[in-house]
Formats: sequence, structure tokens, C-alpha cells
Amino acid sequence: MPLRPPRGYAGVAGSGGLDGLLADPGIQALGADATRLTLCLAVWAMIMGAVTAEVFSQYGSQAISDPAAHFADVVELAVGVIAGGQTGR
Repeated sequence: MPLRPPRGYAGVAGSGGLDGLLADPGIQALGADATRLTLCLAVWAMIMGAVTAEVFSQYGSQAISDPAAHFADVVELAVGVIAGGQTGR
């Protein structure tokens, strides 16, 4: 599925509500746009969610037998999101 620009947020149309970040000179220097920032924030949430679930044992003792392999899969999926759906599998 092709990525579409973020929508449904307050602020400039197509900004995804990221006006403050997009106005930052450091972010502007990176050439970031709303879609790229949205992807990065989604990946950050994905990885932090996996870390948090492991640290606080939210997966349960029987759900994941190899936490390191699971985290590697989450990171691979996150890279795939940034790369436009391309993963090593």
C-alpha cells in the first residue's frame, strides 16, 4: 500500500499536526516533511512499545520464548516501514 500524506490533524493541511517540528530549523535542515516525520514517530513508538512490553513483562511468560529474536523482528519490521515495506524476508 503506498504511503499517503498524514491527514486529520489540526494545523496546516498535510502537515499531520507536526507544525512545531516542521518549523524547527534543525528539522528543516534535514529536509524532513510531514510524511517522513510521521513514519519516524511511528517507528519510535513501535520500538519503544516492544522495549516497554519486555521490560515490564507485558507479553507474559508463555507468549514469547525468545525475547531477543522477537525484538530483532520488531526492528526489522520498523526498518521495513521506513524503507517502504521492504524487509529482508
